Amino acid sequence: MKLIYLYIVGVLVVVGIVVMPLFVKKQVDELVESKKQSLLVDGVELVVVGEDGYFSTLREIELRVLDAKKLRDSIVERILKQNPNYIGPIDFLKQVSKGDIRLALDGTTFKGTIKNSNLLLKSSEIELALVKLSDEFMKNINSNKDTFDAIQSMLDEKLITFFISLDSNQKISQIAMKDIDKTIVDRNNSINVKVEDHKLKLDTTESLIGTYAIGKYIIKAKELSFEMKNLNYKFDYLTQFDNNGVLNIDSFMFQESSESAALKIGNINIENSTQSIENNLLDASTTYSLKDLYFESPTMQKLELESFTFKLDVLGVDKDGIIEIDRIYSKFSPHDSNAQIELLMQTAQKILNSGFKTDIEAELSGLVFQEKTFKTVNLVLNADLNPIPTT
Repeated sequence: MKLIYLYIVGVLVVVGIVVMPLFVKKQVDELVESKKQSLLVDGVELVVVGEDGYFSTLREIELRVLDAKKLRDSIVERILKQNPNYIGPIDFLKQVSKGDIRLALDGTTFKGTIKNSNLLLKSSEIELALVKLSDEFMKNINSNKDTFDAIQSMLDEKLITFFISLDSNQKISQIAMKDIDKTIVDRNNSINVKVEDHKLKLDTTESLIGTYAIGKYIIKAKELSFEMKNLNYKFDYLTQFDNNGVLNIDSFMFQESSESAALKIGNINIENSTQSIENNLLDASTTYSLKDLYFESPTMQKLELESFTFKLDVLGVDKDGIIEIDRIYSKFSPHDSNAQIELLMQTAQKILNSGFKTDIEAELSGLVFQEKTFKTVNLVLNADLNPIPTT
C-alpha cells in the first residue's frame, strides 16, 4: 500500500511540474496584456515581438513612446496623488515642457526582454536598451553624417541599457544601469565617459525605502574633468512629514582645465529627517558635513578646509502652518503675486506666533585662505520662541 501511495504522490508531483507552467504562464500573459493596455492609455506602446521557453519564458519586447505629453501627465497625476502639495513645482515642469516634450520624446524606442519562471509566480527580470531617440531628433541629425553615425553607433551597441527586477507582487525592486566606458571623438577633441555600479533598490512593503547608488561617474575631455566616486543615498519615505534620507559621496572633483578653476572635496555627507509628533507638531533636522575641501582659480587665492559641519534642528513647528504655506506656494501665480506674498507672510507669522525651538551647531576646522589659518571655529545657537497667546 505504501508503494501505491508513493507512486500516486510521485505521479502528482510530475504532473504538477509539467502542468504548472501552463497556469503560471497564463497568469503572466494576462499581466503583460493588462500592462500593455495601461501603458497605451499613458501614451506608450508595448509590443511582444516573440517568446520562447516552457519552464521559463523569455519574451522579446519593444517599448515606444507614442505621446510624451500623455506619459508626462500620467506620471504627474500619480505624483500629485501621493503628494498633492507638489502642485506648484509640477505646474512649472508642465509649463517648461509644454511646447517641446513630444518633439523631444515621441518615437523614443527601447528593445529588450522579460524573463520569468513558469514554475512559480515569482520575481521577473526585464532588460531594456535604448535603440532609438525621438523621431524629430533623429531627423535633425540625419543631415550631419558624423553626428548621426556617432549617435547611431552608441544606439547599436546598446550603450544605455537598464536591468529591472520585479518582486513577486510585480513591483519594481531594483533598477540597474549597464556600466559605461565610452570615448567619443569629435574632430580634434575626445570625451571619455565612465559610469559604474549605477543602481536603484526599492522596497515598498510599508513605506518607500530605497538606496540610490553610483559607484563611479567620470567625464574627461581636453577642457573638462569631472569625477565622483561612491555616491550613496538611502531614504525612507512614508509621508511628506515622516521621512528621512542620508546622502554620502566619498570624493568629488571638478576641473575646467589644467590652468583653470579646480574644486576637490574628500567627502560629502547630508542627512535630513522630518517627523510628525504629538499635538500636530513637526520636528525637522538637517546636517551638512564635508572634509578635505580644496578650491583654486585664476581669479582668487586657493582655499583649503579640513572639515566643516553644520546642523540645524527645528523642533515643535506648527504642522498646519507648514501645510498652509505649501498650499499657498502650490497656487502661486505671477499675476497675483502681491496678495499671495502677503498670505505667505501672514502664515509665516502664525507659525512664529505658535512658537518652536531652534538649535544650530556649526564647526569649521583647518581653514586656510589668503595666507591666514583658522584652526577651529565653533558656533552654537539655541533659540526658544515661546507661543504668543491669542486674544
